[in-house]
Amino acid sequence: YVKSYDSMSYPPLNLVMIEISLKFASCKNSNFIAKEKKIIIDKMEEDISNGGTGEESDIRFHELLVEATCNRALELVVSTCSELLNRTIEVTQRVAGVPEQALLDHRNILEAIIQQDITNAEYYTRAHLMNAQQNLKKTRNP
Repeated sequence: YVKSYDSMSYPPLNLVMIEISLKFASCKNSNFIAKEKKIIIDKMEEDISNGGTGEESDIRFHELLVEATCNRALELVVSTCSELLNRTIEVTQRVAGVPEQALLDHRNILEAIIQQDITNAEYYTRAHLMNAQQNLKKTRNP
């Protein structure tokens, strides 16, 4: 399923993810993000250090971004693509080094959002999307 169609080759979804991060960086919902950040990052870090992939926390990270927008229309758009996104995460998190990179990416994105730093939120989100795209290619050509 993911091999024939993936979220990284669907440009509007990439733009939605960037828009979500930018919306956060410019809104006043950073307290909500700050509270959840520690839980998500700590859980992902613990799972990875115990030999896991951090997949559950990775998925929760994306859900958090959408929830915090309080934008029902955006929630519906992203929920429509959630199975695809979750499957992409599941597949790519098995590539060596990906869980650690995703953890770093998520930490950077959330910190930029908490600081309401639009420039870095966009930068780190774009970097995360590029990493995800490269990681997905690795699953196709191991």
